[in-house]
Amino acid sequence: MDEVAARFGSDDGCVFYDARHDRYRLAYDCSTGPRTRWTLAHELGHIVLRHLEDFPETSITRKQSPVLLGILDKEADKFAGEILAPAPLLIGLAESSHLHTKEFYYALSRDLFGLSRQAAYYRARTIYLYRDKITQHWADAKPAVYRKHMDTFLAKYGGLGPDTLAGRYWMEKYSKEYQRYEDPEMPPAAAGE
Repeated sequence: MDEVAARFGSDDGCVFYDARHDRYRLAYDCSTGPRTRWTLAHELGHIVLRHLEDFPETSITRKQSPVLLGILDKEADKFAGEILAPAPLLIGLAESSHLHTKEFYYALSRDLFGLSRQAAYYRARTIYLYRDKITQHWADAKPAVYRKHMDTFLAKYGGLGPDTLAGRYWMEKYSKEYQRYEDPEMPPAAAGE
């Protein structure tokens, strides 16, 4: 695995286009648990966003520009976030629960969407920071599929009592996890947490 990671420049995964066979090839570390889903969605983002075709200089066989790779990776992360934990759904649940907090977005990302701690933290901070822009974007055009999913999620989580949604029950462990990211002075998470 170390050899593959060194060759492709990533411990988690990478994708490249195999022109000889006219298909994409994806290599990833399947031992990363929940993080594997983020890695796969991230790499799919590179394909869907046409990074490999539009920016051939990022190919693993060519000289890579760190600045360009950083931009493309941020785009792929945004794609992964929207695929795995759609912002409009998280915001809709937060608004219906009157809980616009980073911890609430984190807890939903972990509990409802099954994201890893790192991915949920990234997602929670992004949504918290850009909530108004995301909400404005969706205000005029909430497609039927969004409403359908929102109804399903509200049915699952909306029936919880105010004390539960406030974090006294299901959200408590996630709030503590989130705080560990926010405050580097906090003791590390227990093994297996």
